[in-house]
Amino acid sequence: MEDELWQPMYRLFLEEHKRRFPSPQRRVQYNDTVILSVLAWAVLHDRPRCWACQMKNWKSLPGGCPWASLPSEGSLSRRHGSGLSILQLLGKQCRARATDPGTAESF
Repeated sequence: MEDELWQPMYRLFLEEHKRRFPSPQRRVQYNDTVILSVLAWAVLHDRPRCWACQMKNWKSLPGGCPWASLPSEGSLSRRHGSGLSILQLLGKQCRARATDPGTAESF
């Protein structure tokens, strides 16, 4: 079940990140997509954030973890605000798509 939810969610994270940051973010080791994805991975599996920061816990994905390394729990704590702002925007987009598919692009 988690894997079924993961793929569409991850695509939404990528789309929103590309929309917000057309060029690569500077001076960050892990962009907002990675931070938000790791947080979402923990939530989807009902596990703590430190669990999602361990590469061995991403083996259930086809092809494994999409990144060469994962942020530490400290990095998640420092950056979770940026990930939450993306999540809020995605929530607005999903609600807009549900009510009127033409309004989703305005966010």
